[in-house]
Amino acid sequence: MDVEDLKDAMEHSFFAIPDIPGKVVHVDFSASGGEIGVRGVVSPASSSFHANAVGGVRLDPGDADEVIQRVQEHFVSRACAYQWFFAPGRATPTDLGVRLERAGIAKAGEAAGLYLTDFDVELEPNRSIEVVEVSGDDGVQDLLRVFTAGFPIPAEVASLIVDWQAALDGRNYVAYLDGQPISAAVMFAMPDKPIAVFQGAATLPDHRGNGAYSALLDRRLRDAADWGMEAVILQANRETSAPICAAYGFHELIDLVFHVWQPDPSLS
Repeated sequence: MDVEDLKDAMEHSFFAIPDIPGKVVHVDFSASGGEIGVRGVVSPASSSFHANAVGGVRLDPGDADEVIQRVQEHFVSRACAYQWFFAPGRATPTDLGVRLERAGIAKAGEAAGLYLTDFDVELEPNRSIEVVEVSGDDGVQDLLRVFTAGFPIPAEVASLIVDWQAALDGRNYVAYLDGQPISAAVMFAMPDKPIAVFQGAATLPDHRGNGAYSALLDRRLRDAADWGMEAVILQANRETSAPICAAYGFHELIDLVFHVWQPDPSLS
């Protein structure tokens, strides 16, 4: 597996989602007279930053502030929260984070771009937890409830994730303990690449620390291998899932950062 393919997948997996009428639209934020430098995914169905993002930033320093302002105006005019998601070691200009802060788009978090190519990992998940792949409408309501309360995210964003997964021919999973849904996660393949993208997982607050994340990781790794994938990638929160994944042999390849702008609620 080519390292650059893995890096590209880590940085651009969100933009693998195709256009979905009324729900997902790709937007071109080009510099005046220049090349496309920022990829955008906008959701008419949600004003949450979880559903609206820009990334893949490759801008000339002379154009960067102009493009940042153009992007900002696009979302401000819609009173829509959004995020800039980028890899500091790959995005240009190199002072992008400083420029975003200067424009009022605050840094909100960091993630580690992790990968695994050897799926023969001994996870030893909690065998009391049953992981079920959601098929059709079966389990969708459980998945939606877990995503909404477990991340947490707005209900319309949880519903959008299901739509994204359908458009990507992705696979959805719910973890059950004593018959009750406690955690959920998804997986999809990058277009034209044997790279599986793991996203989530969300676990209900009262059930964290009981092995649900490991159980979902174990099931998806086995399914990815059966699916013919050659690598797995994920963007792991440095405070929560990254340490778990590192203990299971995942390797860090790039650093990822996101900045968020949200409308002032007092002005709405």
